[in-house]
Amino acid sequence: MNIKFLGFGGAFDYKHGNSSAIINIDNKTILVDCGYSVFPRLRKLNISEEIDYVFITHLHDDHAGSLSSFLIYRKLFSTPVKLVFPDLEFKNTLEAYLSHSLQTPNKYFDFIDIKETAFADYINTKDFHVRNMQTYSYIFSEKSKKIVFSGDINNPEYLINQLEKKGISKSSIFCDITFDKTNKAHAFYKDIQEKYSELDITGYHYDPKKKPKDCKVKLVGEQPELLF
Repeated sequence: MNIKFLGFGGAFDYKHGNSSAIINIDNKTILVDCGYSVFPRLRKLNISEEIDYVFITHLHDDHAGSLSSFLIYRKLFSTPVKLVFPDLEFKNTLEAYLSHSLQTPNKYFDFIDIKETAFADYINTKDFHVRNMQTYSYIFSEKSKKIVFSGDINNPEYLINQLEKKGISKSSIFCDITFDKTNKAHAFYKDIQEKYSELDITGYHYDPKKKPKDCKVKLVGEQPELLF
C-alpha cells in the first residue's frame, strides 16, 4: 500500500493544487477527494482511467469541485468508477450535490457502501471542520499497514481518540494543518507537534510560504516520494 498526493495546498493555494491523494491497495487505485484542480491534474498525468474507487471527505469545492466532471469523463470514455459513501446521510448529500450537474447521478457511477469494501473504514467528523457540515476521515488498510486521511478537521485530538477506540495504535496519519492559530477550521500545527510528536503524522492542506520556523511536523510538500 502506498499514497501519493496530486496536490497539498489549501482552498485558495492554486500553485500547489487542491489536497487530494491516490492510494494503491492490493491492485486497487483509490482517489481521495476531487477538488476543482484535481480532474485536470488526473488528465495531465494520464491516470484518469486508473481510478477504481473515489472517496470524498466533504463537499467544499477544493475537495469535490471537479467530481462531476471526472464522473462524466469516466462514464463516457472508460468505465464508471465506484463512488464510496460512509453512511446513508452522506450518500443522500452526495446525490443531491451531484444532481445539480448530472441530473441523474446514478447513471454516471456505481454507489458503493464502505461496508462492502474490505480495505476501508471511516470516522464521522461532523462539526469538526465547520459547523453543521458533514466531514469524514478515512482509514485504509492492507494487512498490518494503515493509512489515515483526515479530511479537514480542526481537532486532531478527536481523530486520535477515535482511532484509539477502533484499536488503531499504529498508522500513517495524513492530517490537514494550519500555521494560523486564528484559523478554527483546521488542525493547528502546534497542537499536533506538542501532543502527538510520537505519532507518524504528516501535514497537508497548507501554504509552504507560511511555514513557521519552529514547525517540526512533517509536511507532504517536503517529501518528494509523496508527490506525483
